[in-house]
Order: sequence, then C-alpha cells, then structure tokens
Amino acid sequence: MSTLQLIACIGMIAGFFILLKLSPMEFTGSVFEKLTDKPKSLRDEVSEFTRRKKKSYLRRELAEVQAILKVTGRSARFNVHSKVPQSSR
Repeated sequence: MSTLQLIACIGMIAGFFILLKLSPMEFTGSVFEKLTDKPKSLRDEVSEFTRRKKKSYLRRELAEVQAILKVTGRSARFNVHSKVPQSSR
C-alpha cells in the first residue's frame, strides 16, 4: 500500500510539472535563488524602486558648500549657475 501511494505521489508531482509546463530544474533554480540571495538593505530597495541616481562627487561638494555658505550668510560670494537647456520652439 505504501509503495502504491509513493507511485501516486510521484505521478501527481510529475503531472503538475507537465500541466504547468515547468521543468524541475527551473523550479529548483527559482526556489533556491530566493534562499541564497543576500538580503538587501532598505536603502538599496528604496533606491532601486525609485531609480534615483547618486549625485556625482562634484555636485555633492557644491551642494554642501552652498549649504554652508547659506548658513553662515555668505551665499552671495559663491553663486553657481546650473546649465538649463533651452526648449526648442
């Protein structure tokens, strides 16, 4: 009786693979891929979701300098104009 149940179970599993058009290698690959991936940090997931690009080093430095000058009241000494593309009409 136990052998008959084992054969029925194997047949059902094989039938599900055939019915879903899925190979056993694809199934095990997708299952173990989720288990072996390193967990991402929340910051990485958010940046991946929003697809924000990290500012270049120069832009970060300029923003920091502008913030410091603004706090100290010297923002008039250092004024950076960004290039704004003109729209074609």
